[in-house]
Amino acid sequence: FSSFSSSRLCLLLLLRNLLLFPRRRRTPASSSGVDLFSSVLFLTLSGSLLFPKTDDFEKHHDDEKHHDDEDHGHHHGTFDPHAWQSLRDAVGYVNNITTALAQNDPSKASTFYLNRAAYVSEIKALDEEIQSMVSTIPENRRVVITSHDALQYFGRDYGLTFLAPQGLSTESEASAKEVAGLIKQIREEGIKAVFVENIADSRLIEQIANETGANIGGKLYSDALSGSDGPASTYLKMLRHNGTTIVSALGD
Repeated sequence: FSSFSSSRLCLLLLLRNLLLFPRRRRTPASSSGVDLFSSVLFLTLSGSLLFPKTDDFEKHHDDEKHHDDEDHGHHHGTFDPHAWQSLRDAVGYVNNITTALAQNDPSKASTFYLNRAAYVSEIKALDEEIQSMVSTIPENRRVVITSHDALQYFGRDYGLTFLAPQGLSTESEASAKEVAGLIKQIREEGIKAVFVENIADSRLIEQIANETGANIGGKLYSDALSGSDGPASTYLKMLRHNGTTIVSALGD
């Protein structure tokens, strides 16, 4: 691991300890505590510190670049960094973490893989749960308006179309033309809800809601977890919260 920076090595060691000593069953009094393993996994994903790009990841980025080249009025850059929004991709990331840890400490490999299996089971169960929830939304209502373009991986997995006035970065600014086009689309398609994000300024979404009569469907967590007492205090809770919030607002 000589190629890892000191910060990456520290993160790897933390993940090692969390896989060796997984979370305990919590008592009701401690149920609000943050699940450290899933939180560190989220931070690892957001920093792209440990994981090689998969074929699907590369293809998605190539498609994104091709789209940018064709649509000169709506540039999102060359790739989408929000890979943690896909539970299905997260299974591969957990596998990569486990393999790296097992290679670094073979004497603990069986423990790493045992805890990996338990966590992957949770991920897959949640994936099925969200898929089942989203299937209850009528197909003509599966358009989600958010502050910035951070949930395309989530949309890919569950058949949702995400639209946003901002690009992939919250630092980008939406043009008046893009906002007007989005307002027109919301009116024409009868989109009934728009969503704010926990890390983005909500004023533009609120303006769009006022202009179109759409409701604010709730807050989605895109690039950061909530506090320990919030609805998205762990990686899995974040994805579940986003799914239930979207379904509650867009379903019947």
